[in-house]
Parts: sequence; C-alpha cells; structure tokens
Amino acid sequence: MRLINDFFTIRQQEAQDGKLSYIIELNADHLIYTGHFPGQPVTPAVIQMQVVQELLEYHLRKSLFFQRLPVSKFLHILNPQLVSHLHVHIAYQVEESGIKVKATGEQYSIIFFRLSAEFIFLD
Repeated sequence: MRLINDFFTIRQQEAQDGKLSYIIELNADHLIYTGHFPGQPVTPAVIQMQVVQELLEYHLRKSLFFQRLPVSKFLHILNPQLVSHLHVHIAYQVEESGIKVKATGEQYSIIFFRLSAEFIFLD
C-alpha cells in the first residue's frame, strides 16, 4: 500500500547535496487511525518509517527495499489531530551497496522520530 497522496501529502519540498526537507500533511481521517487507536489516533512507527522510504523514493524516482534499521527512536506520540503538518528531514548517501539514510520527523522543535536506515535499490 502506497501512503503518498493518501495517508500523507507533500506540501513543501527542498533538496540539495544529499539532503531533503519536506513538509507533509497527515490525513487524520485515514483508515489506519480507525484501528490505531479509535478516538486517540497514533501514527504507528512502521508507518513513520514507510513515509521516509516513500519520500526518498519520490525524490530518487527509484524503488527501494528496507535492508537494515540500525537506529530507530520514536520519541513522542504522533497524533494527526494535534500535529497535522510534519517536517521530515532526510540526509542520504548513495553507496555501491545501496543508500544510507538518517531521518527525523519534527514540528516546532519536538522530534517525533529519529532513524538511521539502509536501503537497496530494487530497479
């Protein structure tokens, strides 16, 4: 299931020298939130990781596969009713074996997630 343009929409983007910055808008009415959790929506950690992957795929115009996740920290609950817009920062380095990534999701200096990941190209 693709999340882009359904679970989230890109509102602003910047890219330069291996660094990406996005402002995305979360869809608080998305089906994911009906089960996670009714009346108290929480964005699942795996969905936050998928957002990073899809933003990177969007920029690179290539499909990626999550290979490793050496570091993942989810520091605050990401409730789409309280946080409708999220700033996602991605620093990446393309290597022979794939891409190494460091990413954060934040709003107004509150960091919701921080992760380091490695991806391989699928195409």
